Amino acid sequence: MALWTRKRESQPESAQAEARHFLIANGQVRSLADPEDWLRELFGVALIDGIPTGDHAAKWYSASAAAIRLIATSVAECPVHAFRNVGDGKDRNKERLRDHPIETLFNGYPNPWQLAPGFLRKMTETCLLEGNAFARIVRVRGVPREIHQIANGAVKVEVDEWTSEPRYVVSKKGGGSETLSYRDILRLESPTGDAPAKQAAKAIHLGLTIEKATSELFRNGGQPVGILSVKGKLTAKSSQDVLEAWKLQRTENPGGASVLGEDAKWTPITFSSVDAQTLELRKNQVIDVLRFFGISPTLAGELADASLNNSESLGKQYLAFTLGPWLSAWVDAISVPLIDPEDRTSVYVEFETAAVTSGDFKSVSEGLKNLAGGPVLTPNDARARLNLPRIDGGDKLYPVAGASPKATGNNNGDSNA
Repeated sequence: MALWTRKRESQPESAQAEARHFLIANGQVRSLADPEDWLRELFGVALIDGIPTGDHAAKWYSASAAAIRLIATSVAECPVHAFRNVGDGKDRNKERLRDHPIETLFNGYPNPWQLAPGFLRKMTETCLLEGNAFARIVRVRGVPREIHQIANGAVKVEVDEWTSEPRYVVSKKGGGSETLSYRDILRLESPTGDAPAKQAAKAIHLGLTIEKATSELFRNGGQPVGILSVKGKLTAKSSQDVLEAWKLQRTENPGGASVLGEDAKWTPITFSSVDAQTLELRKNQVIDVLRFFGISPTLAGELADASLNNSESLGKQYLAFTLGPWLSAWVDAISVPLIDPEDRTSVYVEFETAAVTSGDFKSVSEGLKNLAGGPVLTPNDARARLNLPRIDGGDKLYPVAGASPKATGNNNGDSNA
């Protein structure tokens, strides 16, 4: 594909000859006089009335693009850990399995050309746009060694009519296909039931329509400030002469009175109520789109109603109600193919959210400090919340002064107070 620019030779340079652009691709020469052709030819963007459609609409509209970026990058910032439950009863503990394939693949390189954060981000972006994301697990002697994302269009999901076990028919580049077990495919499914970008498609399209109308309104200085009308028939030359004379008066006497000739009338144009509310319409449309993604306007950059108190609480809500479901969906996607059936009662996956909540670490540490070393949490319980190893003597609850040891579970009467 090549780009070719040529000037019209029929026009002199003094007339600022128009440059004509052509795109040469697949043996065809296409004129790109219309800017929409650039999008269609160079980027494959489908347009309806100049507005992107499909996945491109969600990527081009600021609200949905901000939501996709926020969720995908938040997931990518959370390390993935594999743990095993060890012991029983009060001696129960969790042990991090640093040599497990989940640890090596999702905290290092899932494949030779990609780091784990990039893989997590790309898979999450695909799921936000399409509702599913697929990756093939490459095993060597039965051990998972690499994970490669597969285009959704290359995967067909089949379900066994008796057992409901899924099978994945993956198309090959050279033709044909192969059927893979659920143990060989990592499938991330949207926790909202469908792709948020598809669910918000109409709201995104309306937002883009408002932006297009606003752009056209303010193009070349906005809508006309008024209409200069004269009686009688005007030719192209005479109307241009009247306009030039009017401009000359306004230039020589800015802000002053203008003198109109006989039968000339000036009618100013003011903004209508719809035009004046354009900004409010855009704001409301941004909020409407963000609802589908579960994102508060503050987190997406809409700061009109933001304050210190509500921003902190909205950040906590984001972790609990927006990011939390996506991390749970990732836990399901990882656990099914990568945890052996015989280990499913003891081995589990966790995402570490400390990177996302680091801004609120002070309140978290103060809360654990107040709870640990009392009747609610043992020191080891608090350390487990921070993914820290257990310590000797950290499994006892310390009762409130005056309370019986039995009330806190220390039946041996030793409160160590």
